[in-house]
Amino acid sequence: EDEWFRFERLPGRDIYDRFIEPVSQTVKQLESGQLDLGITKMVDDARPDVGQDVTFTIVVTNYGPTDASGVEVTDMLDADLTFVSQTATQGSEASGVWTVGSLVAGGQATWTITATVDSADEIANTATITAVDQPDGAPSNDSAMVVLNEPAVTSVNIALDMDWNLVSMPI
Repeated sequence: EDEWFRFERLPGRDIYDRFIEPVSQTVKQLESGQLDLGITKMVDDARPDVGQDVTFTIVVTNYGPTDASGVEVTDMLDADLTFVSQTATQGSEASGVWTVGSLVAGGQATWTITATVDSADEIANTATITAVDQPDGAPSNDSAMVVLNEPAVTSVNIALDMDWNLVSMPI
């Protein structure tokens, strides 16, 4: 048995295997009646030119253990972005709010938003998911952000110890 996959089951507090992420050693323990909704956001070009259209892809996932209803996603475009179009795999979308509706446990839905870039400045854009009808027992994955025109890091100085070092940075 691998060390990274061990966890303890406590009486009356079952942890289902689908909530265990072996590579990160994260265990999500939800209270009764709660679920875990998550959101990811990507952009097709993080360094666009002024006047160029970019497409944001937002994926919502119901990690369960129950079905979700009243699911909504909010994504208000930055002032340096001009809305062009949007589509969703389910539900309806209007004025920066996507009413996803119901999402079965293990289900996913996708929203794409196309916008024109009006500035060469750094632009941050965030999407947030909520479930009107159920509490989300793991809110740490309820928002996702992408940054356009983020300044490039030219050098990084990191002081290292003689023992183990953990370094994490975007590439």
